[in-house]
Amino acid sequence: MASQFEALGLQPAGDNGAFFQPVPLRSMQPDPANTSLTLTKSGKEETFAFAKNYIPLADPGRAESSLEAPVVFVGGGVTAPSQHYDDYQGIDAKGKIVAIMLEAPNFESSLKAHYSSLEVKEKIAVDHGAVGILVLDDPILEQIYPFDEAVRDLALPQFHWLDKQGRPQ
Repeated sequence: MASQFEALGLQPAGDNGAFFQPVPLRSMQPDPANTSLTLTKSGKEETFAFAKNYIPLADPGRAESSLEAPVVFVGGGVTAPSQHYDDYQGIDAKGKIVAIMLEAPNFESSLKAHYSSLEVKEKIAVDHGAVGILVLDDPILEQIYPFDEAVRDLALPQFHWLDKQGRPQ
């Protein structure tokens, strides 16, 4: 790649006048032996099977995490004041886990894509005081990224780059 950049006449902008620079990364993978999900409704517990009923997403800022909180359903988890739309209207999400679907309202395409993003949904959930997210599978998500493929992809670690203070981004 460096030789291609050089052939194009580009000047190096990496460390020590090179075309390359180090990019620190943190890799993460859930540990199936130490990963669990149990939901309680009306005093009855239901335990789900890792990679059969659910897939956890790792928290790049923690080696381990545990969470116990009430769950509330917030549809697509979208708050879009400019569109006069709010799935959280009338719902107190503070201190709760929000159950969302990766859908978005029928906005124009770029807005719909924006509000369909999990990162945007996470930020909206945090802005509403949520402490966790459960992403629910649905027929549309299943067509885009089937659960079986997501399970297959668990064999590969997730990577996040680290800033100068060593914090994952």
